[in-house]
Amino acid sequence: MDCLKFTNWLVNRDINDVSEADKALKHTLTCQDCKAKYQFDEQVDKLLFKAMGAVEMPDSLRGKVDLSLDRISDEQSKSRFLLPGVVSAVIAAMFIVVFSFVITPSNPSIDQMGKYVVYDHSYHGDEILAIDDPTEVSSLTNTAIDYHQIKKHLNADYTFVGGRICPLGDCPAIHLVYRKNGERVSLYLIDTQDIDFSIAPGKNYKMSYGSQKVNFWQEGNFVFAMIG
Repeated sequence: MDCLKFTNWLVNRDINDVSEADKALKHTLTCQDCKAKYQFDEQVDKLLFKAMGAVEMPDSLRGKVDLSLDRISDEQSKSRFLLPGVVSAVIAAMFIVVFSFVITPSNPSIDQMGKYVVYDHSYHGDEILAIDDPTEVSSLTNTAIDYHQIKKHLNADYTFVGGRICPLGDCPAIHLVYRKNGERVSLYLIDTQDIDFSIAPGKNYKMSYGSQKVNFWQEGNFVFAMIG
């Protein structure tokens, strides 16, 4: 194996191909430059593993992962790119840290939120739902949620399909999917701290966007948005 082939193996290594790994390791015995590359790659892997392992797993991890995958899916639909091996892992980790702790999202108005709801309901299917049991809704967020408070707004015609965390613009929301008389219905729960409006208790607002209508109301720390 020459240096070029070794570099290609290091960037795109197949851990199931033992023969190629054996050739690569033998090459490092005779080439100091490639040996240094291999040792650097191994150290980076160890540092990443150690850094990730030191983070305590939150109860809402499943919901956050779902949200991250949804954002990544939206970005990939706009542009596709390919980064090799270690560089990809480092840049991805930096992106998550910067996005989570540096960028401050703007709080949307009720009209903006209505548009986000229409888009998400129309273009995201049920295959990305993270839970299928309504009693697990609280696992999607760090905020305590009593599903009975949600259920009281729905009659027996609503059948629970599933739920997930989704982005409405820059605002994370709980998305619950139901079936009513064969039609798909989406119910979004949005933390009042993430929006630029509030709704008086007992009030219900209806926003129209073409043929779509979104109903808004507020209870406790959440604004509810229903469409379908």
